[in-house]
Amino acid sequence: MNDGPQHDVRPHRSLEVLVVDLTRAHKALDAAERATPRLSDDQRTRFDDMTRRGNKDAALWRIAHIALRIALERFAGIGIREVAYAIDPGGRPRLAAADGLMPCPHFNLSHTGGYALIAVSHAGPVGIDLEVERTLSISSDRRQRIEAAAVRLLPDQLLPTAPDARFLQAWVRLEAAAKASGQGIGQILTEAGVIAGAGSARGMQALSIHPVRDLMMPSGFYAAIAGAECQQILAIENFPTDAAALREFLQVAT
Repeated sequence: MNDGPQHDVRPHRSLEVLVVDLTRAHKALDAAERATPRLSDDQRTRFDDMTRRGNKDAALWRIAHIALRIALERFAGIGIREVAYAIDPGGRPRLAAADGLMPCPHFNLSHTGGYALIAVSHAGPVGIDLEVERTLSISSDRRQRIEAAAVRLLPDQLLPTAPDARFLQAWVRLEAAAKASGQGIGQILTEAGVIAGAGSARGMQALSIHPVRDLMMPSGFYAAIAGAECQQILAIENFPTDAAALREFLQVAT
């Protein structure tokens, strides 16, 4: 239910990026959800289905999405609690406008390796992607195509030199661009020339509509963001991990 007064949209940056330590924040976020439900019915159903199938990531998936809901509430007010996301044709979720809701921000979530990255924006569509370090088995041709496309997206920022790190950083750039554009990664790889040859100037121009930026992460993680104003990010903020900090986080900025 969404009864009660709504708080105002936070009067601060139009783009916010948050990193969530899902393990440390688990207890506080679980308690917050039990006290004040924010997940929609379809999200609760999906979590139940993941749990029944024995998905080892089900608990972290739920906590990541609770964190996203809380981050969105700071921008859009309590009227979004338990409201199902609308789904764009390309599969991108969004908050649907409704009577009494504050202006709906754009958002994106990526989580892996016990961490989540959240982007919330009033400046336009946004995409974010996070990958954890691991050993990869990929053909040299595919590596070269993906890395070349990533360099074309962000020519002024060097990729890492280690092979797997280089590929993962390249990949998050393309995933972030795909999410910001609202297209699937397959379409993005085609436009970038990874799947069907050398690509085209038109395809890369379409990708470049949403600027891309690499994000500095702890060792072993690779991340990128795409969207308006992403070049203005000075630092990624830490999402609160205890109940007291979470209550403060939800207060309207002064």
